[in-house]
Amino acid sequence: MEERIDLDDALNQAVAHRREHIDKRIMPKLKENFRRYHTSFQNVYNVLLRKGLVQEDPYKGDFKISEVTTPSNEPYLESEKNEKMSIRLSQFDSILEFLTNYYQFSADFLNLKRLKNISALLNYFHWTKLGVSSTSLNTRVMADLVQHIKQGSDSLSANIVSDGCNQLSKLTNEIFSLLKDVTAFSRELYKQDIRERVLYKLSISGEPSSQVMEEAFNQIKRSFPRELPETPFFPELVNELVAEEYSPQRDKLKQELINSLQIKEKKQETRQEVSHKPLLLEAARILSGASIHLEKAVSKLNESQQLLDQRRLSLGERFRRWVMNVVQKKGDKHVYMVEFFDEKTGATRMIRVDYDAFSENVLKRARALNMLSSKVSSAYMRLEGSDEEKVYEYVSSIVDELYKILNTLPALDTFFKSEAPRELRSSIRGIKLEISAIKNVVIRSNQKRHEYIAKKEEIEQLKKLGIDTSVS
Repeated sequence: MEERIDLDDALNQAVAHRREHIDKRIMPKLKENFRRYHTSFQNVYNVLLRKGLVQEDPYKGDFKISEVTTPSNEPYLESEKNEKMSIRLSQFDSILEFLTNYYQFSADFLNLKRLKNISALLNYFHWTKLGVSSTSLNTRVMADLVQHIKQGSDSLSANIVSDGCNQLSKLTNEIFSLLKDVTAFSRELYKQDIRERVLYKLSISGEPSSQVMEEAFNQIKRSFPRELPETPFFPELVNELVAEEYSPQRDKLKQELINSLQIKEKKQETRQEVSHKPLLLEAARILSGASIHLEKAVSKLNESQQLLDQRRLSLGERFRRWVMNVVQKKGDKHVYMVEFFDEKTGATRMIRVDYDAFSENVLKRARALNMLSSKVSSAYMRLEGSDEEKVYEYVSSIVDELYKILNTLPALDTFFKSEAPRELRSSIRGIKLEISAIKNVVIRSNQKRHEYIAKKEEIEQLKKLGIDTSVS
């Protein structure tokens, strides 16, 4: 009898230690992987939206979420494909946002039912086997959309989508590996709950035998709706529990269960300082998204500049151009006096812009940024191999340079529109969309840079308090 009590106490302690391990070690990794999964999905989704392959769901705000579910898997007509996939992708994005921002990641909260729903969400698209011959309708359509982007002429978008799909495939495997551990423990929590709330109320007599096991199973089943009204009845797990409590091999089975719950300690490893360089590398890759918009902006400005060159010059304009060329002694350069708005001071002033040099520098920067769009490019790999401080300085310098470019682009845009003759103004193409897109890229990259700074400052504060911030 005392041996049985000792086993029960040992089981309770093993469950408590395992719960602590799951909550402190496994759950933070699981949540972080889901956050990265959501980011990778958004990278792919945003390209599909930008290319017009799917549309924003106008009713996205009406999609209310209180629990993790999956969007519809129902088949649809070919003529409905665009509409249905637009809605499903929007809902998938919203559910991931709910999961990463509002869901509780703990052993007690993630019960078997919730874990089943999360697994179903991960299987909604088969990222590890993304192909047009997939048995999953949604996976086939997604594969077709991705293939359309990869076969297009936009290499930047193709790289973003390709990298996003690779990351989603990798993260799917990592998340399922973590869920396997969580699910195994959730099964034991289910049985432990029955032990604590049902078993002590049963009327079981006799030595351990198959008859006693059958009687115990039936009594548990009858008691379930009353004692655990909101918990589903899983016969398989109840049978496991009955065998561990009432079978002739119960002591052996319970000891095996206790052993399986033990946390296998890893050998002590060399502890290293936490590196937040991945945040900076992500900031750099975000900046690569400005490349295509810089090229488009320069292309439109070049068209405007050529229109001005082709217009008929008055005698006074020809004289002013001749005087400028004589003074500069550089031939026929495109140098303009443009009205510059200083966002820091809120004042406007006239500045001299050498358009040829400016446009050449912008295109040079665009080409350099485009090299960072792929993780296998030599430029990205060199940056990845640099130390943290060098990467931070590089990202900061690019952000500063893009801010200067963003100050000059609107000034040139306004100048060309105002200088163009009335009959040519309708031919001048503005660059407001490109300017807005570049600003968004800089803002998103800056968010990562500021997140990096905040984490570094947090580590410094912890060190001052004498807390070890290194990891194994």
